Amino acid sequence: MQKLELLLIEALRRDALRQEEGRLVEVGKEFDAVEEYRSNNRDEPVSIDLAIALTFWDAWVDQVHHGFQQNFYQGIGESDWAALAREIAGQLEGREPISNVLILKHFRRHSA
Repeated sequence: MQKLELLLIEALRRDALRQEEGRLVEVGKEFDAVEEYRSNNRDEPVSIDLAIALTFWDAWVDQVHHGFQQNFYQGIGESDWAALAREIAGQLEGREPISNVLILKHFRRHSA
């Protein structure tokens, strides 16, 4: 497993716990470090599922930082993010494709 995948799996699980414990200011704490790792390791391939997971995490961190005031992701409520993060982390860890229709609808980037 790539280091980027491991970093993201751990971050998603930590952030899920942080949100559930009400420590919203800590959600996304590792985001900049992961982005720095990505920029320093551009040759490390990014699978479709890893790209989806990264896009999901970015959106979640943004939602948290804006207090969930605007929900741009129909069907995903404030309390759903942590469960979805754990689902994504488990699928990445198990090398299973991300299959949740809601996640794919909002976070899979379509090529033109």
